[in-house]
Amino acid sequence: MKDFIDFTYGRENTFFTDSVVHTPMINPFDSVLKGRFTMEAIKEGSPMGYETIYVTTQGPRLETAAEIDAYRRLGADVVGMTLATEAELLMEAGIPNAAVAFSINWAAGLDMEGVSFLEDESIERIASRIMRIAVNALSER
Repeated sequence: MKDFIDFTYGRENTFFTDSVVHTPMINPFDSVLKGRFTMEAIKEGSPMGYETIYVTTQGPRLETAAEIDAYRRLGADVVGMTLATEAELLMEAGIPNAAVAFSINWAAGLDMEGVSFLEDESIERIASRIMRIAVNALSER
């Protein structure tokens, strides 16, 4: 993941509730961790978008076709309901982080049926591969 766009509201997204602290978000994801993850993904033969922009929406409802089109026009590649809040808090805490996302459904307007979800078996297989890549990327060598 390269960056994110945050369309959430009403979430606690700061540890600084008694003062104003401006946390730089120029590079919200650690380049070393991204590099290690990228190398492990290549070894695994897993195709990934390394310059991906993630848009975080409020949820829990799914997005409309018009919203998906608008996010695409803004440069977003992946839409989800998590990531931004966690990334913001990790940056405030000074904890290096990297993000990985995989799609379990094609959003409204992106296929003929409107919205389609992956089967649980496919999700488990993808999640297992990502976990293996993450463990290898985070292991001391």
